[in-house]
Amino acid sequence: SMATPEFLKSRALADGETAKDAGNKLFKQKKYQEAIEKYTQVTQLMVKHLPGGYDPERALSNHEMLLVTALSNRSQCHLNLGDYHRAQQDAAQAAMFSKRTHVKSIYRAALAFTKLGDNPSALEFVDEVLALSPHNAAAIKLKQIVERKMKKNPPKCAPFVDDRIKCVISDEFRCDLTTGETFKKAIKKFKDSAPDVPAADPFELNQYFNSFVGDRYTVEWNHNGVWEKDVFKMQDVSGIDTYKDMGCSSVDGKGGGPADYGFASVSQSHTHDGEPHFDANLFWSVMIYWKYCGTTFVAEWDKQMADLSKAK
Repeated sequence: SMATPEFLKSRALADGETAKDAGNKLFKQKKYQEAIEKYTQVTQLMVKHLPGGYDPERALSNHEMLLVTALSNRSQCHLNLGDYHRAQQDAAQAAMFSKRTHVKSIYRAALAFTKLGDNPSALEFVDEVLALSPHNAAAIKLKQIVERKMKKNPPKCAPFVDDRIKCVISDEFRCDLTTGETFKKAIKKFKDSAPDVPAADPFELNQYFNSFVGDRYTVEWNHNGVWEKDVFKMQDVSGIDTYKDMGCSSVDGKGGGPADYGFASVSQSHTHDGEPHFDANLFWSVMIYWKYCGTTFVAEWDKQMADLSKAK
């Protein structure tokens, strides 16, 4: 007779538990490669019996819980073997299947990111652990390590930003906007009235630049002796103000400035391939304001530009 789906489901769970126990035993004997094989059997058995559809309200099924445990334990095996890429993938998947409730998996992902040298991602995951488990000693310690590393080696600018910023600072760029009379008049008007930039409302500051905002311009910049060309649309001050909170950086929601990796790239959750994309509109608008008005209109960014100018 045909086995019922229910029977197959409970049979898979029983077989999965057996394989998991065997994996745990091998793990304790430090036979990580063999343990990985057992945990992989568990994941293969469970994947066929997961509930369909995503419902954040629904409690985890037994099959989901066993899948999370197997992925998480397999992640620890990879960590112990020094295979940090696989460790990170397993831990992040376990966190996802647990609907971001499995603290151990989120912590293991943070640890793997640390080992891979991706400190911004490590910080994101370790903060997630601490949100769920505020007194988690391991997470508190890991956060201190990650923050120390980030101070010591701040993430580099993305290469495309880095090279362009050098040109802006050393005046090796030219733009059809900045040579026009309209532009020169607007900048003079702004400087003569000297508004208190930090205190002013971004929308009030727009009035100085209305004459050229929203139009497209061409900028050429000297890339190691070769003049590259960007086309951009000039943004107004309130546009920049909105952008600084949108996380224009390689790590979503962190809103990095000119000295941070991924500055002026569209945050990765908003792009088709999950990679940060260079946003010439934002970049050149900010740089032209900085060069000709003496401010990017974001105090933190002004500070970073001053530091970068000293460093170059």
